[in-house]
Amino acid sequence: MSKELRTTKTLQAAILHFSDLANCAEYMVALRWPDGIVKCPRCGSASVEYLPNAKIYKCYEKHSQVKFSLKVGTIFEDSPISLSKWLPVMWMLSNCKNGISSYEIHRSIGVTQKTAWFMLQRARLAMQGDGGKLSGHVEADETFVGGNVRNMHRKSKRTIQAKNDGNWGKTVVLGLLEREGRVRAAVAPTRKYYEVHKHVTKIVEEGSTLFTDEFQAYKNLPPAMFTHEIVNKLEGYVRDRVVHVNGMENFWSLLKRSLKGTYVSVDPVHLQAYVDEQVFRFNNRKDDNGDPLSDGDRFDAVMSKIVGKRITYAELIGKANPAQFRVNRNGRAGARGDVLNLPVDEETDRQSIERAHRRTAELTRIVLRQIWPQHEVQVGYRRIWQSLSLVLRRQGIPIVSGFCGGLLSGTLVRLFWHTAR
Repeated sequence: MSKELRTTKTLQAAILHFSDLANCAEYMVALRWPDGIVKCPRCGSASVEYLPNAKIYKCYEKHSQVKFSLKVGTIFEDSPISLSKWLPVMWMLSNCKNGISSYEIHRSIGVTQKTAWFMLQRARLAMQGDGGKLSGHVEADETFVGGNVRNMHRKSKRTIQAKNDGNWGKTVVLGLLEREGRVRAAVAPTRKYYEVHKHVTKIVEEGSTLFTDEFQAYKNLPPAMFTHEIVNKLEGYVRDRVVHVNGMENFWSLLKRSLKGTYVSVDPVHLQAYVDEQVFRFNNRKDDNGDPLSDGDRFDAVMSKIVGKRITYAELIGKANPAQFRVNRNGRAGARGDVLNLPVDEETDRQSIERAHRRTAELTRIVLRQIWPQHEVQVGYRRIWQSLSLVLRRQGIPIVSGFCGGLLSGTLVRLFWHTAR
């Protein structure tokens, strides 16, 4: 990497530097091959030659595709857009605090809005989070992303549903924040206890201290794995000066500022990419020593992650794999398969379980009708079953599904009925 680029600190200086394709090529070579020896990205051979007229490389090993450019094997592969435009876009996306819209890129570099959006989606793919678990003091929280009721048509069914449930039709985002460290956030199909528990146990190390609010889904976490501290926000936002989730609330405010202010409308299918973008900027504010990172450092950080990632336009809009763009039973769509990296079959199984719950209720109703008179069923069954279901859900106990679950539920209701009588 040239000394001139290492001292580049502003967008203006970056645009001037990368306007020369020779500087772009020098940066890409230094990024991908730090020893300065260009190797074939397909076979790894160093026996390559640069073809100056075509501005590409040729590999002398025997395989089907011997010619390659510096874009091959990166998010830029098969893109007709020049690196002199790609690199400033990467600079802007990684450093604009509230993101940058595709229409602004379209006006700034002279491409269509559709092309600009595809470029930004490729860049967000490179920003996807690093692995590793969070440890120490970890805050857990969730938020909803969606439209406001006051902006909906007052006579639509959507408005009526939203008035009954303020979070109806919105997309759930689960978040975890390691204090003085990184944040992890993922879109989820629901915020029920099984998704929340899976999210926490997958990302947080055992022995960590977990800070949450009073939401019921966080209860019954394995006590042997975590020290769980709860703050009741109805009583106060901080307890004992330590127990709070204000760090996660800070991240949610940054995320929603970019979604509402810059992007305005985001499809739930693509929401995870926008979350990854904000997570990247949040995690790259400071280095490991706590010193602030410059814009050039953040640019280098995102460029170091472009190799080995690829997404085509057909994959992005769902033509390559339409199953990735399914909408679940709550009207919420998963992004790029699933947010928590669950296979499609697992979500299908969960929907089957929910259908089994409905069959359970019907089977229980049939059993009760055979045992009790009709009027007792209408009055007693409904009241007792609703109360029992509410108690079980508050305790985090899943309702048993299937035929056996129906018989078990009927038995429980009969016991409660005879006890009440």
